[in-house]
Amino acid sequence: MKFVSGNSEDDIGKWLANFYKENTGLKLYMPYSAIGAHDNFNLIGVAIFTDYNGSNIELHGYGPGCFTRKSIKYLFNYVFNELGCNILRARPSIKNKKAIRMLCKLGFKIECKLDDYIDKNEDAIMYKYKRSWAKRWINVST
Repeated sequence: MKFVSGNSEDDIGKWLANFYKENTGLKLYMPYSAIGAHDNFNLIGVAIFTDYNGSNIELHGYGPGCFTRKSIKYLFNYVFNELGCNILRARPSIKNKKAIRMLCKLGFKIECKLDDYIDKNEDAIMYKYKRSWAKRWINVST
């Protein structure tokens, strides 16, 4: 597995965003940055990052079987070392049990429940992962 990155303004970023939209049916809002996992340029997963404000960023992902130790270390290094974020957030639908299990397994903690966030009668759960927790995965720069 190799990685490629882009953003909402370049062709690679648009390619990664299209893969995300085609596989999830969810909309993306700009600006965003994206990291894709590929096998000989056949995309197998993507992480889309939105709402970056210098301290926080939000993760949207798709990639069944793609979130391995290698890819998690790569993503956490990007978020916490390259961008210098303090908190990584994710907000899956309350119905997305696979995403919720994965986030909990990685060490994300529940921050709050968002009523009717995805759609009417479809709630989301906001999860957070703090910079200090990433030491289990990567060397976090100061």
